[in-house]
Amino acid sequence: MTIGKASGTAQVGDTITISVQSSGGTGVVKYHFLVKKSSSAVIGGESVSSSAKWKPKKAGKYSITVYAKDDGGNVAEKTITKYTVNKKLKVRSFKASPSSKKARAGRKVKLMMKASGGTKKYLYKFRYKRSGTKKIKRISAYSSKKIVSWRPKKSGKYTLYVYVRDKKTKRIAKKIVRNYIVS
Repeated sequence: MTIGKASGTAQVGDTITISVQSSGGTGVVKYHFLVKKSSSAVIGGESVSSSAKWKPKKAGKYSITVYAKDDGGNVAEKTITKYTVNKKLKVRSFKASPSSKKARAGRKVKLMMKASGGTKKYLYKFRYKRSGTKKIKRISAYSSKKIVSWRPKKSGKYTLYVYVRDKKTKRIAKKIVRNYIVS
């Protein structure tokens, strides 16, 4: 049995393909896919297709079983236990200190971010864009630092961009904070 995403890399809402290969048997082989967490959930009914798609709605550990039955009534089964589905990666919180309207040009602003979901091994990136300009500029490249300092050179309205990347799966979540005012 193969699963389109390795255990621990799948997230809630992903479409996961489960495939099997069978050999031998008599006549047509029909497959039955079963996913269990606390209660059973059947993916489709009995089918001649040797693959099925599953979209988990909750994070946790699952057991995935595929039954193959041929025309002669012979049944084979394969189970994978402890298949992990993570919560969706997201920026849980973002704070700037001092807060908007209290920040001053040329003075340090501390930016702090928290993330949740994914594999819990995160890399963080911070960017900004001053109102009236087109270019998004870097405060920091991806790193394990979830707290960085930024010194805005000019007063004005800024848009702050914060990104979190799951180190293992390379997935990215972002949050945009508009109208951060620097005097």
